[in-house]
Amino acid sequence: MNSLSELLEMHNAAKAKFQEEGKKLLKKEFEKFFAENPRIDKISWRQYTPYFNDGDACHFAVYHPYMHIDPALMPKSAALDGFDEDEDNMCRVCIYEAEELEFVKEGKALNKLWRDVEECKDIMLELFGDHVSVIASTKGGFITDRIDHD
Repeated sequence: MNSLSELLEMHNAAKAKFQEEGKKLLKKEFEKFFAENPRIDKISWRQYTPYFNDGDACHFAVYHPYMHIDPALMPKSAALDGFDEDEDNMCRVCIYEAEELEFVKEGKALNKLWRDVEECKDIMLELFGDHVSVIASTKGGFITDRIDHD
């Protein structure tokens, strides 16, 4: 190695390979989740470093996931006007609302998956970046979009 530019090139190549392999492994985990929970079409979340934390240090975090569910699968008792809809008109359900909406199995499975995801927050930062929303879908792959937040 003769120069810092070679070191940077080596670093960038290793980072690109890590991101590629990391997304493949994460995709497999989500494919397994979707296969075991076919009523869930997508999972979305936001990940970012807050700009302000009441004087404390600001740290990157992967925030609560949402399940995207076809409104036709929602229980008849659910007041659908209380739920956000995504661009595909799917109901966006917070993990904490799962039980009351008769999605107990799916909520527990997502909670288990999410504990693992949160343990890998530094990896999630490397894979998707900071200040983004991420969608994992049954169609495979991930979609990221820049977000504004507090």
